[in-house]
Amino acid sequence: TGTGLTGEYFPNELLTSPSAFVRREVRLDFDWGTVQPIGGSLGAGYRDFPRDHFSARFQGQVIAAFNETYTFVVTADD
Repeated sequence: TGTGLTGEYFPNELLTSPSAFVRREVRLDFDWGTVQPIGGSLGAGYRDFPRDHFSARFQGQVIAAFNETYTFVVTADD
């Protein structure tokens, strides 16, 4: 529907509630190690979110632009 995926972010590695914040993501392309604060916001939840030892859950649908094979890649260090 063009509205992106819902990202739920946890300040722990186990997806344990409560989440620090939930937001709509129109693009999943993050560099968590060098960009701070998360999402460019100084608001609560973003400001104190850890750079390491966190987890995220994305929910929604991805609609392909073309009828071909797509590959999703994740690089993680924790």
